This record gives sequence, structure tokens and C-alpha cells, in this order.
Amino acid sequence: GAKSIQAFVPLKPQHSEVLIISYEFFRKHCGLLAKSKKVGLLVVDEGHRLKSAAGTKTFAALDALGTCARLLISGTPIQNNLAEFYNIVEFVNPGILGTQASFRRLFERPIAAANQKGASTFDRTHAEERAKILDDVTSKFMLRRLQKDVLSKLLPPRHECLLFCKPSSKQCLMYKEMTSEYSTSMNGQTALTLLTELRRLCSHPDLLRKTSSEGLVLNPRSSINFSLSGKMAVLESMLLTIRSSSEDKVVIVSNFTSTLDILEHLVISHGWPFLRLDGNTSPSDRQGLVDKFNKGSIEKSFVFLLSSKAGGCGLNLIGASRLFMFDPDYNPASDAQAMSRIYRQGQKKSCYIYRMFTSGTVEEVILQKQIQKGGLANTVENVSSKRSAFTDDELRDCFSLNENCKCDTMHKITQWDDYEGIKTLKKHGCSDFPLLQVADKRKDELVFVHFTTESSFTPLESDSDDDIDDKGSWG
Repeated sequence: GAKSIQAFVPLKPQHSEVLIISYEFFRKHCGLLAKSKKVGLLVVDEGHRLKSAAGTKTFAALDALGTCARLLISGTPIQNNLAEFYNIVEFVNPGILGTQASFRRLFERPIAAANQKGASTFDRTHAEERAKILDDVTSKFMLRRLQKDVLSKLLPPRHECLLFCKPSSKQCLMYKEMTSEYSTSMNGQTALTLLTELRRLCSHPDLLRKTSSEGLVLNPRSSINFSLSGKMAVLESMLLTIRSSSEDKVVIVSNFTSTLDILEHLVISHGWPFLRLDGNTSPSDRQGLVDKFNKGSIEKSFVFLLSSKAGGCGLNLIGASRLFMFDPDYNPASDAQAMSRIYRQGQKKSCYIYRMFTSGTVEEVILQKQIQKGGLANTVENVSSKRSAFTDDELRDCFSLNENCKCDTMHKITQWDDYEGIKTLKKHGCSDFPLLQVADKRKDELVFVHFTTESSFTPLESDSDDDIDDKGSWG
């Protein structure tokens, strides 16, 4: 606490004392810490928190601390664009990339131009040259260790796949009705609200019902038709098979608390024991929930319902060996963080991670944007994917339903194999019993499966970057 800071401040560097402090506590006591003797080494964990430098108290407080050296550690140094990358490099090595204006002119704009629709050969060649120069500069002070190179040597295998689920007839009807409201003249806030409603619809039609400040308004005694959602029907079958055929525990992650509400009803309807952590969970109760889940038997907690925003970072849920990412986030780093909750040090079982998408909808457009952003995050040398906002073409895709398409993403990524059900799963050596069972039982709903374990997403068009979820630690 404050006493530790008071004891640390007057010490000289040669005393080799270490002060471990949270971002929040540092910000609160930054005035006192600024009076300390020059610190020999400042280590900043979760360094991507400094990505938005302009005007943030955290960045200003840390930057004002006198230090001999700085070390920044992050699994996701670039989440959306090169401006973020500039900010964290500027903190660690001030001035190495020039001014922000010159960086934007020399690197950010040329690299972004290469990713625009209709980019010329010159644009792409120029971007590659700029990216190579940027990589040469940053490689002198940047060290990268991929998760697959570190954790794979310490932990059992991690298997990951994308499950594309056909929307139900009711979802299709409602999707068409809602997207008919869209026009290119619609203002940004209205379009964003409509996009959010479409994302909810992709999870279940009932999520569009009136909600209260306390969550989704559902009668506890009422029955919910989970088959009205293709994703939920597949999830239900997967959970039934996992519960009946193994002792595995499951984490289900969503970006919406209202979706967690309906998932909770699904779990309750089968009498499965569960725990839930979301934004309403008291910080003082969180570790207790985690410990209860990790240490308890499957009879006490089979499912852990998790809000991505509330618990997607920092939690260790190694009591589970299966995780369902029920809906995608615009930021691939957020999904990657959430999916890593079960694949942590101490995990004793092989892990299975299932990312679920409703075919031909806004969820696939978000996935495709994730892949583009992932190309940016994985290597500075291949940073031709910079855009964050949706283009006009992508917005049209968001507000249209590709009803007869098993997987729109596959058509934009030619390296993906076609999907022929059990035959394809066996071709990939799939030994995941629940997935094999459900792929057969729910073949009308589970219309496409793509494995991303060893290899990864291959970015759109001519890019050739690595897996967006194969995050490493950067320092």
C-alpha cells in the first residue's frame, strides 16, 4: 500500500529494491513516486494499455517517472492500427520512430494505402518497402516469443476450430426485415445501433425482446426455443455430448450480458451446475468464483459463463478444458485474450476452443475484419492490413444476408478447404468425440468447420500473415 511507496521513494537504485504496483494505484500515487530517486528499471506488464497515449493519465504518470531503462511486455502490442504501435514504442524508446506526424507520413499512410480496394502495384510495393524499414528499426529493441513456441512446450495440445452455423428460418426472416431499414444515408450512430441488434439476433431472436436495466426480461418458468438459433442449437448439442461422454468442464464466453442471460436459461433447463462472472460481479468475489470452478468437481460447476469484457483478461480458468467463444468482438485481441483463459500454466488436459459464427451475417464480416487486423498485429513486417472502420462494401455485407452460403469467409480465403461433414473432420485427423457426434447429428445447422490449430487464418486477398490468435509476448 501507501506505506510501501513511502519506503521505496527515498531509496537509491543500488539498493535493488522492487516495487510491484497496479496501474490504478500507481496513477493514484504518481505524485509521490515522482519524488523517488531515478528508478533503474521500469517494467510495464499488459503494455498495450498505453496504446492510446494522448491525454491518458496512466501514460503521463508512467512517462514522468525518472527511469534508466524501460521494458514493456504485451501479448497484443497492436490491436487496431499503427498509431497504437507508435505510442507504445514512443514510451519504451522515445524518438526512435520520429515525430508522430513524420511516422504517419512515412509509414502509417503508405501501409494503409496498400490495403485499400483498388490499390495499385506501386502502392503495395511501396508499403512493403516501408514495412521492411519499420521492421528493421524495431527489431533492434523488440523481442517476440509466440505462444505456440512457449506454451506448447509446457502444456498439452490446444485445438481450435471455427464453427459456422446456419441461421434458423426465423433468424433469416428477422434479419431481412431489419436490414431493409438500412440505407447509405443512415447516420453513423443509427447504423451502429442496428449492427448491434443484428449481432444479438445472430445469437437468438429472443435477445431482441425488451430488456431491463437488470438484464433480459425472461420468465423463469417460460420455455425458450433454443433451436430458433442455429448457434444455440449446435452449442446445446455440444454441451449434452460433452456432459454425457467426459468429465470436461466448459467455459462459454460472450460479449453481451443479455446473451449470457439466455445461455444461463439454457444451462438451467438441463439442470447443469454453473457459475457466472460478468460486469455485475463484485471484484472481491471474482477470485472466489475462479477458485470454486477450478477446484470443484463437475457436479458442482460444469459450466462457467463469462463476460468477455469483465473477465476476458487475467483470469486463469484451467479447471475447464473446453471453451466456446459464442460471438465475435470487433477487436481480435479481445477474443484472443478471452480464449486464452483455459490455456494457461497449470493446465493438465488437452484444450478445445470453439469459435462460433452465424453464417452469411455480420458475424462473418467481423471475422474477416479480425483476420485483417490480425495480419497487422502479428508482424510489423507484414502490416498491410491497417483499417479499423468498415468500408462501404463491408457495411453492405453487414446489412445483407447471404442466406444460401455455408461460409462467406471461405470464399474470400481460397486456402480454406471445403467442408463435407464427417469426411472433412476425419481428413484433418479430428478425434474430438463431441464435435464428431454433433457434426453428424446437427449437420443441417453446423454447415462449415475450419481448423486453426498449427496453421492459422490466412488473411484476405494477397496477404500471408500468421494466425491472429497465435499471440506472443513482446518486449
